[in-house]
Amino acid sequence: AGGKGSVKFSSSVSYITNATYRNEINRVYDLCAAKGAKVLYTFPTIVKTCLTVEAQTAGSADHTAIMNAVDTYLHVTRISTPDTYIMDRQYSYNSNYHLNTAGQTIRTQRLAADIAAYFNK
Repeated sequence: AGGKGSVKFSSSVSYITNATYRNEINRVYDLCAAKGAKVLYTFPTIVKTCLTVEAQTAGSADHTAIMNAVDTYLHVTRISTPDTYIMDRQYSYNSNYHLNTAGQTIRTQRLAADIAAYFNK
């Protein structure tokens, strides 16, 4: 069961759509692309109980808002959805974003699967 936290993925939309932030981060992404790199974007790990109920739900308006912002404004290829990296509290180390060893293993497996899916399509 999830908690009733206050964090929403869509709260980051204003950063992504902000021209100053967007231009700076895209400058870095473009420099990578100019060197032949493909920048793949995935969402950060976050503990489920710190999220709002909506933000815990795959396919929610909250998830759609952040995915649309990434896809529209950032010069990256998104390879995951926010729900891929929502973790139970038992996998956190010392914050809502830092994983313990077991959590790191799970995140690495999910990330490897996302990257493999990208290259195998």
